[in-house]
Amino acid sequence: MATKRYPIYHVLFENGYKLSSTILRFQETYESPEFRGKAFSLEEFMDWYAERHGNFTYYQDWQEGFNIPSEILWRLLSKDFSPLSEKEKALIKLLSDKKIKGRFYIIATKENPNIITLLHEIVHGLFYIVPEYREEVKRCINRHDTRALRKVLAYNDYHPAVMTDEINAYLVTGPLREMKRAKNFNILTKRLRSIYKKHFGPLVKNGKYVPRIQFHQLKFK
Repeated sequence: MATKRYPIYHVLFENGYKLSSTILRFQETYESPEFRGKAFSLEEFMDWYAERHGNFTYYQDWQEGFNIPSEILWRLLSKDFSPLSEKEKALIKLLSDKKIKGRFYIIATKENPNIITLLHEIVHGLFYIVPEYREEVKRCINRHDTRALRKVLAYNDYHPAVMTDEINAYLVTGPLREMKRAKNFNILTKRLRSIYKKHFGPLVKNGKYVPRIQFHQLKFK
């Protein structure tokens, strides 16, 4: 299977703190159970997160990988999100300077990411960018009882609207520990990995993870 380049942009950050503190509002207006689709200040999110988790530990809890559809990036330019932080402005400028057009996807990690984290975010990007892959995954998941998986994701602060995407990404590349106890976990995992292989080739070759796609890489400064 030939390697293909997709409009997925991998933004590398020098450390986990800079990553999560830059991405927070981009990510949480996309997948937060409280703030999806809303404009909110960092202070509002911090108060909500601290109340839910006992303290504001977001920058420690989420330091590995993030994923953002292109429309979310541009939505933060809305006056409702003003003022943007300097880091938010820098990320928007980094992508704007590339003059990217059309539908694209942003994945963000710290430098030298864990390969499982990187693959997880790539699968999110492919789910968004490749409609035939997305629709086949959705049909597969809809045929299974995924209530237990969705309960685990809800506990981890995912909005219901992104759970099909998250179930696929976790099961294809490596599930949360609690997911392994779900009904039909092994069957669904096998089927989702088979769908991925059909569209993009094997995830593993000679015991090593090998993404069969190419994407763009940018460095956040």
